[in-house]
Amino acid sequence: MRTDNGLAYSTSSSFPAEIHYPGTFQAFCQTKNETVVFAAQLMLNEIERMRAGEVTDQDVAFAKAAG
Repeated sequence: MRTDNGLAYSTSSSFPAEIHYPGTFQAFCQTKNETVVFAAQLMLNEIERMRAGEVTDQDVAFAKAAG
């Protein structure tokens, strides 16, 4: 999605967890000042899509291959 819109120089996310407390999901991107709001909204939309369970087998395969 980021390359389709030419928005970000880099993106990442993580879900670090420790033994004593549950993890916190984190998402990050670097983009131009002019596209910060648009890029952040795209990230939030994608996170909500995943929370809603709209993850396809193709999404999982892509994530595993990139991994």
